[in-house]
Amino acid sequence: MTPENLVQILIVDDHGLFREGLKMILARERSFVVIGEAATGNEALAANTKLRPTLILLDINLPDINGDEVLKRIKRTIPDVKIIIVTMHAEDRYIREFIEMGADGYLVKNDAASHVISTIKNVMQNKSFDERTTAALKRTADESSIEKNQLSSQEKEVLKLICMEISTKEIADKLSVTVKTIEAHRKNLMVKTGSKNMAGLVKYAIKNNILFDFDD
Repeated sequence: MTPENLVQILIVDDHGLFREGLKMILARERSFVVIGEAATGNEALAANTKLRPTLILLDINLPDINGDEVLKRIKRTIPDVKIIIVTMHAEDRYIREFIEMGADGYLVKNDAASHVISTIKNVMQNKSFDERTTAALKRTADESSIEKNQLSSQEKEVLKLICMEISTKEIADKLSVTVKTIEAHRKNLMVKTGSKNMAGLVKYAIKNNILFDFDD
């Protein structure tokens, strides 16, 4: 398998035994390769810059810089790198907070090895969140959001499709409207949601439960 086809992984956790356990799990997959480890936030930032991994498994409890700050710094400088949060906390509010910060997935430290592998594969293939993450996002959504109601039904539908990375032409065909109409919706959505880019739209959709609201 060529290097470009490998998922190059950086493990960030301050417990050496846990890192070793993760490496044993990841070694089961030929398409996974661990290219580096870090025990602190500063080490993680330096390793990310030097090694340029395609995926980071990031513990949120680090001895120097909290994982949330590491997540934000890395996503701000290299937004394409995939980051999966690894933590002992499975509470809904933690899941929502980190997904809204830009995390691409969420693992709990007592998850089965098979779930770790499937989560990484899903994240690398840009597939939907797993059932636990999806359920947490739904439960913590603010159904009474005033901002959500500011979008028309079609705008919300367009937003869902944009978040699914469907092209403008495909959205137009699906909704039986012109490409110019969808382009106008995109501009309006940017203004109404206060978003500057695709990531902003995704965050808005998750925060307002639009991404998972299929009953409009």
